[in-house]
Amino acid sequence: MKRLAAAVLLIASGAFAQNTDIEALAGLQFNFGNPGARSLGMGGAFIGLADDASAAEANPAGLTILRKPEASIEMRQTSIAQRFVTGGTFPFVTREDFASRRKDVSFASVVMPTSEGVLAFYYHRPLAFRSAVDLTSRYSTPVFYMGPDGPVSRDACLADPSCQEHQIYPFSTSVDLSMETYGVALAHEWGRVSAGAAVRYHRFSELARTMRRDLDAPDQPMFIVEQTNGGRTLGESSDKDMTFVGGIRWQLSKKVSLGAVYKDGAKFPAPVSAASASSGMSVIGVTEFHVPAAYGVGTSFRPIPSLTINADAMRVEYSHLTDNFLSVIEYGSGGGGIETLQGYRAKDGTELHAGLEYFVLAKVPVAIRTGWWHDPAHSIRYDAPLVTKHDVAAQILFPRGDDEDHYSVGLGLAFPRFQIDAAYDHSLSLKTASLSFIARY
Repeated sequence: MKRLAAAVLLIASGAFAQNTDIEALAGLQFNFGNPGARSLGMGGAFIGLADDASAAEANPAGLTILRKPEASIEMRQTSIAQRFVTGGTFPFVTREDFASRRKDVSFASVVMPTSEGVLAFYYHRPLAFRSAVDLTSRYSTPVFYMGPDGPVSRDACLADPSCQEHQIYPFSTSVDLSMETYGVALAHEWGRVSAGAAVRYHRFSELARTMRRDLDAPDQPMFIVEQTNGGRTLGESSDKDMTFVGGIRWQLSKKVSLGAVYKDGAKFPAPVSAASASSGMSVIGVTEFHVPAAYGVGTSFRPIPSLTINADAMRVEYSHLTDNFLSVIEYGSGGGGIETLQGYRAKDGTELHAGLEYFVLAKVPVAIRTGWWHDPAHSIRYDAPLVTKHDVAAQILFPRGDDEDHYSVGLGLAFPRFQIDAAYDHSLSLKTASLSFIARY
């Protein structure tokens, strides 16, 4: 039986991408929606409304709605399912989800209206993920059969003397990713039209590690690969970046408002290091950790004073996820070189968001919220012709992803001087719970 070293990449939504096929980042589909429990409860539909402190990141133009100083803080708990291939025979391989949970302060802001406009300072943590998975002993490894013209079934292989059976090495992985954003936003109003912009300073850290084991020598690692943030090897400035957000908001009437926003994407160089059983750890290339740029439009409609209906459409440039792609799928598998497979693809996608908020009028008004949003399949996949064993391994580990629908609910209590909001968003791979507080002065 021939064994093949193979790897998988981080899959990002709204999102981060790491342009290296490394198992430590397999099967992840991050989503980077708007901050705030209120927005989360409405399916993230907030571009056209943008009427609280979280607008500093969601659509800075909406800050002009705020007439008094206020401060806010949000805490989020996320559960992300990381999917790994755990056995089977191509094309009928098996996969299993491994969940990882994290709880953090995800957003905080201070908003100060002035005579010239509205100024806001904020903190946002859109990425915080940590996991460790060991598949070296619990699961069988996927196998496939290669004939002279490509992959064949097991029965066809038995009838062809030139056919060979291949197996992907079992592996263990660990990953720790984090990005923090510090922003300054400014907004100004001209009649019914307002515009705003935010400058964002990002700090990024990463350590992703995969170790593959040779079944013929299970006590000795056959191959180790790491990808770290650039600041560890390329200078202190390489794990930092500055980007911007720009937005507009138009209040057509007392019942209808429109909004639009553009969000620049941060980039961080990321060196890839590797070692085989016969060589020490060394840098084999430098790729890029890229947050795709995104732009969108939204509308908010208030048919009656107690009901608000929102809808957004957000276009995310996922095609950049394969820029500067570095594949290590063949490294350490015999020749010790870097494979240059060209079949990795990602398509731009459009997220659709919809949600509503209904206030039950009482001594302390209660807000009831619900929402939905559609996350199109945007995982990096391998779809080139299956000519070599590396093509087949890449397709096993880089399958086409699935669209996901998210459903959310939320509640809020609106006191005269402060507000408390809670929300929960659910999909097959991502579950998010949020609690936020807003104080007005």
